[in-house]
Amino acid sequence: MPNWEQPMNASTVTRSSFDRGRLPVPDIFFRENVRQYRRSGHKARGVCPFCQETRERRDYNPPFAMDLQKGLWHCHSCQLGGDLIDFVRQRDKCSFVSAAKKLGAWRSLDQKEAAAYDRARKERLAREEAKRDRYISAVHELFAEMELYERLHRDAAAKFILLKAENHEHCKD
Repeated sequence: MPNWEQPMNASTVTRSSFDRGRLPVPDIFFRENVRQYRRSGHKARGVCPFCQETRERRDYNPPFAMDLQKGLWHCHSCQLGGDLIDFVRQRDKCSFVSAAKKLGAWRSLDQKEAAAYDRARKERLAREEAKRDRYISAVHELFAEMELYERLHRDAAAKFILLKAENHEHCKD
């Protein structure tokens, strides 16, 4: 049981991460979880585990479609769809983290991995901030150029009007 009086520091906090590469192979996962699984190339069909849509016709094409390369699914009857995590979330009525843990794609980071993750995150945030600063600087430069152009244009227009006025005979004394 945690000691609530003791402040938590980085060494007492367990860091976790999602690793999509640790998800199960879609073909095996769907074969184990979908009734009347029929594969054709990298596609498969079966009875939807959520709406249980079935028909009496023998040539019926089941509504639950799966893309085995991408790990995606869609039921043409109940209009649900998603990836493997969405399948588990829908089936077990659980959160993303719970579904990822059930599929083995959620793992705890050790201290070295957590430090590397934090370092990479800080570097990414620094790059994004530098990019944002460059963008803001470019916008300021653009506005300064536009203001200079407008000033020059106004000055040129004023000079033109004065020259034109000087050349008119009815303006001369």
